[in-house]
Amino acid sequence: MEKQTPSRHRHQTLALVLLTAILLSCGLTWWLHTPSGHAAGFYLEKTRYRLFSPYYLPDPLENGRSDVFGLRFEEEGDLEKAKQFMPEMMVPGYIPEGWAFQNLEIVKALNGKMTAEYSYQNHENHLFSINEIMSESDEGFRYFQEGEPTQLKKRKVNRLFDPVTEILSLEFYQEQLMVIISGEIDEENLKMIADDMK
Repeated sequence: MEKQTPSRHRHQTLALVLLTAILLSCGLTWWLHTPSGHAAGFYLEKTRYRLFSPYYLPDPLENGRSDVFGLRFEEEGDLEKAKQFMPEMMVPGYIPEGWAFQNLEIVKALNGKMTAEYSYQNHENHLFSINEIMSESDEGFRYFQEGEPTQLKKRKVNRLFDPVTEILSLEFYQEQLMVIISGEIDEENLKMIADDMK
């Protein structure tokens, strides 16, 4: 029987370690695409934000669900940080004079859906909001079929008026994002806000 040299033994050990690392890496990549791997990734991300982010919002829906978490931004200057969390999010390019940014809340769910809500208020305490709902399919958007289609300068919107609350809403779709702008604000400004979302 041939005796192994230390150099040959070292090469075999190194090859075995390398093969094990490759197999573990392939297995981990496959596992991350399974439902349990996806869930583990979501909870790790949630924990990372809980421990290290000053924007962390533990119970954004106020219902005790552990399969969602959110971030709350209270300074308009933090919108770039918000875009890092939700890159698909649109940012308003136009806000009428006299309206002040209140906050932006972004909620992420275990199923991959995300929502963003901008809140604005004026000196008369009137409010308007911009809601963005992201989904990987348009299934969640099918119930928003009512309303009056209206062409703006840059995009087509759906105009909805609630006769009970007397609140007008404009909604439009952009790729996997539905945007709804509504509140106690005049129609002309609503149209300008909707047309200038970027």
